[in-house]
Amino acid sequence: MKRAKPGDVLPVKGGYPYELPNGIKAGALARLISFDHGYWTVEAEGRTFKVFISQVESGWLYELNGCWLDENDPRIIAAR
Repeated sequence: MKRAKPGDVLPVKGGYPYELPNGIKAGALARLISFDHGYWTVEAEGRTFKVFISQVESGWLYELNGCWLDENDPRIIAAR
């Protein structure tokens, strides 16, 4: 997984065993505010929520020839 950092705007997802809090929907874009003990505090839809780390979809990096590349890099797409 890519490392997420405060200020990033990323989609969130729900799912067992950690459902999203009421008021935020799966797929909503959330701005990451802070991280503490496995939970991100995020801002979405004009409100603040606390979501578990695995609910933030930061994307993936793949190693190819000793380099870490984004999942959307054409070299990774071709290799997959």
